[in-house]
Amino acid sequence: MIEASSEVGPASQYSVNMNLFKPKLKLEVPADLMKVMHYYEDSCVMGCCGIDCLNLDVQRAVDGMLDFGVETAETALTQLKGMEDLVRGHHGMVLSDENGFGQHWDRGEDALLFLQQVRASLSMALEQVRRGSDRASTV
Repeated sequence: MIEASSEVGPASQYSVNMNLFKPKLKLEVPADLMKVMHYYEDSCVMGCCGIDCLNLDVQRAVDGMLDFGVETAETALTQLKGMEDLVRGHHGMVLSDENGFGQHWDRGEDALLFLQQVRASLSMALEQVRRGSDRASTV
């Protein structure tokens, strides 16, 4: 807030809220989530093409977990939920630089939708891997 006053008298005092720009939220992508996001990279990498390079097919995450284990994916799922909570209700721009998602969204709602789509894919993949390991352990 900017306050200005004049020497003419108290009636000339005023205050102006100079909030001309929408608030920006910068997302830092945690390391475990970033490892899991690489499972989904398809045509390029996020540092170059942003989220346009991602293929959120569940099988890509299943294959990644079979190669690297489920622990990282479980941690990433928790991190995604935390990021959703952070973005939820933010109506301004959301940024994630080339060391993260390599993307910006004009509205928080769009970033939230993306995070929810990733979480849905990863949740389904974890469920498939767990069911598969449950079957394998009973054989």
